[in-house]
Amino acid sequence: DHSDLITCFPGDLIRDTTIDSMRDHELPAIKRYLQFLRYLDDPVVRSLADAPIDDEEATEEDFAAFRDTDEDFRNGAVATQEDLEREFGV
Repeated sequence: DHSDLITCFPGDLIRDTTIDSMRDHELPAIKRYLQFLRYLDDPVVRSLADAPIDDEEATEEDFAAFRDTDEDFRNGAVATQEDLEREFGV
């Protein structure tokens, strides 16, 4: 039974007969692709996907910021998702 694919992407686009005819080893990739399509409906994701590529070369200031961030990460000076949610009451 491949009903988990139907709940992943409901509607007329996918029929039970199509899913039942797929080979079991194909299903994980198909499910990920359908989840990706559903994910693209998010307006924030869509705007990020449509944003132009930044083609400016990184400056020494950019590299310094990267190094600082790496150092903070190595020293544990980072906030987890849970920390941020707790701080902002989410």
